Order: sequence, then structure tokens, then C-alpha cells
Amino acid sequence: IILPIIFSRFLLFKDFYKSIIPWKGAIVNWGFFVVFITVIGLNQKTFLEQPNILIKISLIAFTTTFLGFILLNIILKKMGINQKDRTSMILLGTIKNSGFAAAIALTLFDEATSIPGAIISAIYALYMIWLGGKHQIE
Repeated sequence: IILPIIFSRFLLFKDFYKSIIPWKGAIVNWGFFVVFITVIGLNQKTFLEQPNILIKISLIAFTTTFLGFILLNIILKKMGINQKDRTSMILLGTIKNSGFAAAIALTLFDEATSIPGAIISAIYALYMIWLGGKHQIE
């Protein structure tokens, strides 16, 4: 927790962060890649021998994310909330920091506890692609 805070202060020092802005997406993508590959690699036996766990968690993540989007959008629209605020509220209501959860679970507990975070993060990647396409919040 302390190292990222120190690193963020370093980036803000003399506007150093401006030089890494073009790399921001790649840095985030590689960070997720490292977490996912670690979790999947450590749990490959579970994934291969107990696919029902993968299916159950994927179904829950998919349903809560996409159904949550639809329901929140309908409710907030009926409440008369403008599109900009609705977008923020829907993202807040449907996305959790599952990559961080997987990393913490991996650090504090055994490998299997990190599986839900990794699966949910993969579903969120699909969700972001879906939102970025024709299903933008209107």
C-alpha cells in the first residue's frame, strides 16, 4: 500500500507523469496480465479438474455485471438522472476491483481464494468491450 503511494508522489514530482501518459494503457494491461497469469497458473489444476467452479463463478459474474447494468440504467433513467451522472453511477454499481481482490487473496490466503477475482476481472474485460461498442449508456 505504501509503495504505490510513494511511486505516485514520484510521478507527480516535476510533471514526470506526463512522460508516461502514452504508456498508461499498456502499463495497466500488463498489470492485469501479470495478476491473471499468476492466478490461472497457480490454479490450473482446479480449472482443469473442477470446471464447475469456473462455470458457477462466471455465471454469477456475468449475470450481476450485465443484468446490473440493465437494471441500473432503467431505474436511473426513470429517476430522471442525466446520462453523464448515470454513466458514473452505473459503473460504480457494476464494477468492483476484482484484480486487486485476486492479488490480495493470493497474498493473504491460498491460491484457490484468488479464482473468483480473476474470473470476474475477465468478465469485466468483456463488459468494457461491450460498453465501448454499441451498448454505450444512453
